[in-house]
Amino acid sequence: IDSAVLSMYGEIKALDIPAIHLAAASLASTADVVAGDFDGISRTTFGNIVIGSWTDEVYNAITLNASGLTNINKTGISQFSSQGSQDINNTTPTWVSGTNNYIFFYSADTAGTTKDPKLVVQYTAAAVAAATSYSYFL
Repeated sequence: IDSAVLSMYGEIKALDIPAIHLAAASLASTADVVAGDFDGISRTTFGNIVIGSWTDEVYNAITLNASGLTNINKTGISQFSSQGSQDINNTTPTWVSGTNNYIFFYSADTAGTTKDPKLVVQYTAAAVAAATSYSYFL
């Protein structure tokens, strides 16, 4: 894998954080999210998008770094988590009365496919060994 970009179709945001990050996730099930899944996320960033660049009702792209590339499952489901900067950096957010912090993006479970998350992977195919033939004479 040479590079990869994960894009999420924004729905709505109200955030007072610097960026949204992608990180690893190890979910109990890919069909349901449960409370225990919170313990299965990593704090190692795979890439981010600054909040000022996040736009609702369009795709928002995050280029994966080297750690993110190794998280791609080539034969199954790649699991990612999305987290705010405070989560990744393990810092306490500044509390302000009357403010909201949330971001919504469409998931693969949304009806139709026009707003599904998409992972675009650029890769170089492995070299194919040249066929070798042998002749044996007895």
